[in-house]
Order: sequence, then structure tokens, then C-alpha cells
Amino acid sequence: MKFFLDTAHVPDIRERVSLGLCDGVTTNPSLLAKEKDGPLTRIEFGPLTYDQGERSARLDGQAVDFSARELALLEILLLRAELHPIIRRR
Repeated sequence: MKFFLDTAHVPDIRERVSLGLCDGVTTNPSLLAKEKDGPLTRIEFGPLTYDQGERSARLDGQAVDFSARELALLEILLLRAELHPIIRRR
């Protein structure tokens, strides 16, 4: 069985992911609207940039074609990275 968080609250996501307590994150517009800091939109890790709003990834500025499943896995891996990625909001 897989466990997914249903939230847009970044501190909760970071905590659960760092502890290995979830397999992914789902959210919806009403949860995003409740977050006063705004939704997480872009994660940068070295030459890799992942944009959650656009569901796209770039490597050294070049677009990389990933399936939806691959993008979800990429998001989880970036959030679990030992070297904390740069997280930007809108």
C-alpha cells in the first residue's frame, strides 16, 4: 500500500518526505488557496529545475520530456535530496 499526503503545506511535506513516511503528495486548488505563502512552484537542484505549476523539467536550461509518472518521481526525489534544493514560490 502507498501513502500519499493530501496537502499543500510545505513544512508538512518536507517533514514527512524526510522521514520516509509518504510515497507522494496530492493537492487541489482549495488546499493551495489556503496556504498563505502560496504554493510551491519551482525546485532547483544543480542544473535541474522542476516546475510544479507547469509540470515540466529543465536540465541546463533545456526542456526534458518526462511522463507524468516520471515527473512525480522526480519531485519526490528532489524533495528527499540530502543537499536541500532551492525552492521558489510565485
